[in-house]
Amino acid sequence: SGSRYLLSRNPRAAWIVLSAVAATAVFLTFVRLTDFYFYHRFILVSAVPLLLLAGIGLSRLRLPLAGVGAVGIFGFLTFPQTRLLTTRSYAPFRETVADIRDQASKMKGEVIPVGYGLGSHVMQCYFPQLRDIRSDSRQKLQSLIDQARKEDRPLIVALGYEGLNRLNQPEGFALLDDPALFQKISTRHGIEPEFTFHLFSLRPPAAGAVTPAAPAGRPDPPD
Repeated sequence: SGSRYLLSRNPRAAWIVLSAVAATAVFLTFVRLTDFYFYHRFILVSAVPLLLLAGIGLSRLRLPLAGVGAVGIFGFLTFPQTRLLTTRSYAPFRETVADIRDQASKMKGEVIPVGYGLGSHVMQCYFPQLRDIRSDSRQKLQSLIDQARKEDRPLIVALGYEGLNRLNQPEGFALLDDPALFQKISTRHGIEPEFTFHLFSLRPPAAGAVTPAAPAGRPDPPD
C-alpha cells in the first residue's frame, strides 16, 4: 500500500525509492548466480526505502490499533534475529581463543595453537602465541603437524571465514578435511554465517605410524 500511495502522489519520488529496492534484488540475484561472498550489511542501504514504504503504508491504515498491531507482529517475527544481535559477538574471536585455552588445559603437553587464514591475525590480539597461517597453507600446516608429532604435543587449528578461506587458501584444506588427521572439537557462531569459527584438533598418530625424525646433519666433507 505504501508503494501504491507514493506512486499516486509523487511518481518521481516513488521511482527513486523503488529503484533502491530493485537494486538490492539485482545484487542478491548476482550473489546467487556467482557465489559471490555475502554479508547482510551489504544490503543495509535497502533498509531506508523499506522503512519509508512501511511507514507510509502504516500511516494509511484507517484504524489506529491496526498500525500498533502491525508493528507488534513485525517485532514478534523479527525477535529471533533481534535476540541474536544482542547475544552474539559480531565475530567470536575472543570466545574462540577462550575455547583454545580451555581445550589446551584438558590436553597432555603444551598445545601448538594455530589460526588458519583470514581472521587468525585478529585472534593473535587475544592470544599472541597463536601461529598465523595466511600463505603457503599446506606447507606450513604440514610442518606444524610434523612438529606436533615429533614433540608429542597437541595441535589445535582455529578456522573462521571458511568460504573465503577455501577460496583464497584451498591447499591446506587437503589436510584439515582429512578425518584421519583432524577432528572438529568446537564451534562458535557470530552474527553472520561467515563469522562461524571452528576448532580442530590433530588426532593421535595411527598405530604403527612413523613419527617424523629430525633432519640429519650435513655430513662432514671428505679429507
